[in-house]
Amino acid sequence: MSAGANPGSIGLVLNTTSVEHLMATALPLACYFGLNNKTIKLDIDSKSSFYHLILNSMHIGKVNVGKPSVFEQIPGTDQIKVKITEITADIELDGKVYLAYLIPLSVQKVTVTGMQVDLILNSISKDNVHW
Repeated sequence: MSAGANPGSIGLVLNTTSVEHLMATALPLACYFGLNNKTIKLDIDSKSSFYHLILNSMHIGKVNVGKPSVFEQIPGTDQIKVKITEITADIELDGKVYLAYLIPLSVQKVTVTGMQVDLILNSISKDNVHW
């Protein structure tokens, strides 16, 4: 910590390792409280000459998230690359798919395993503290 040009001020620096530890702690909690047992209204109605897709809503039962597997600063930038792997989600869908407009299929439950999310974090604040 350094007062720098402003006597009495406190400076704060978070390096990549510190942000990684914060993300590893906060990410599972955010997914648990933000996604588990949530219903999202979709209202998707998509058509082509081969299919007609109708998705009314999606209910996320349970989400398990692995820790960030890649957490590194992009050289020459103020950006941090985060890769989160081992995401598993139990999803119930309310919708139908019509193949060639003749064959109706009902989609009820989907389990997503091994999903991966890539993020680029970038601080745009002037104080380099808020992300």
